[in-house]
Amino acid sequence: MIATIPRRNIVVAILVAAILIAAGPRPIFLEPTRTGDTTLADTLAAQAPPGSKALAVATHDGDTTFAGLGADEHTQFEIGSITKMFTVELLRQAVERGEISLDAPVSSFVAFPSDTVTIRDLANHTSGLPRLPRNLVLRSVTTTYLNRNPYAGITASDVLDQAKDQPLSNVGTYQYSNYGYALLGQILAQQAQTPYPELVATRILRPLAMANTHVATTESPEFKAGYLVTGHHAATWPMDGYAPAGAIVSTAGDLARFAQHVQDRGIPDYGWIRKDGFTFHNGMTGGFSSMLAFDEAKRSFALGLSNTTASPTTLVLEVLSP
Repeated sequence: MIATIPRRNIVVAILVAAILIAAGPRPIFLEPTRTGDTTLADTLAAQAPPGSKALAVATHDGDTTFAGLGADEHTQFEIGSITKMFTVELLRQAVERGEISLDAPVSSFVAFPSDTVTIRDLANHTSGLPRLPRNLVLRSVTTTYLNRNPYAGITASDVLDQAKDQPLSNVGTYQYSNYGYALLGQILAQQAQTPYPELVATRILRPLAMANTHVATTESPEFKAGYLVTGHHAATWPMDGYAPAGAIVSTAGDLARFAQHVQDRGIPDYGWIRKDGFTFHNGMTGGFSSMLAFDEAKRSFALGLSNTTASPTTLVLEVLSP
């Protein structure tokens, strides 16, 4: 059976797209105001990717240095999929607490179509799960056109209940899955008998004094939006069920605290991406992008946060390894 998008949604999407086209794009200019370390701020101004507006960057090589353009170490950004690395930290702690085993079958915790796929597979994107469930893929098409949050209205129970119905393919092969991380985080919350946002707060944010960071749910206060490539404000992306995959709002200052903690404890051999001598993860939402990278050999790290989808990935790697 071929799934279809409801006619009404298509019509609405076309109308909204027409309105945006009629309104025309708004130029995005890099913010001129510089903060923090002047040398690093000069580097940002020279190397900011096209389409950038406000940027905040931190580097650590013995000491932590901050700089920004139109932002500083206290400015909040959606960090997107770097949230997954907070879920990895929760997993590490849960293993240490004896709440879960990396090699436990996912089917031990929820109804699941395989008894051999493990918690480690969820963390490593080797579970065979799709990037998103089919119904959410179709929904994301319309929300993209409508400039809406594709994850709104999905609960933790929805994520857990949908596990039994997901098709698996190429188990054991790397296939990036937002759904897999949403499921992993909700399983960890279930095992701890604590909602995911509170679990992050009690086990990570409060111990690390990350006072300007929170998991943005539908009950969170309104947050200043980022920007679409058209220059219009993007919808913010608070999440409930999918919070473990991408709902954290943070700052360069707080994220540097988290990075220092991860480096001090030792970066786990699951969850993080290792390539070309770097260990990293990046993120993107409707109006923000982010990057956090480590050079494990040098025990240094760098991070970048942007309030547009012009990713700071290349900038961060260049700053980390000049």
